[in-house]
Amino acid sequence: MAEVRAKHGVFDYKAKYTPGEASIFARRPLNGADGPDSRRSHASFPRHRRRDYARVDVMVRHNGEPVVLEVNTLPGMTELSILPEAAAAAG
Repeated sequence: MAEVRAKHGVFDYKAKYTPGEASIFARRPLNGADGPDSRRSHASFPRHRRRDYARVDVMVRHNGEPVVLEVNTLPGMTELSILPEAAAAAG
């Protein structure tokens, strides 16, 4: 699991592809502290016939409600990509 924070508040094209415009905070896989919605999303991964890896993009509203934006089955593997950071944090 990883959290992305854009330097200027919006994770747009510039923040995604320009070094230093966003920070990735990777942490270990989901646990009970992540809440039932996160755990349910994680548990549904095999149900959607995904097995190796994918990236599920979720936005959390100000009231704490998670909103799934997309499931990316071929996420990037560049120096600025999120998945490699999350995988490293997971060991």
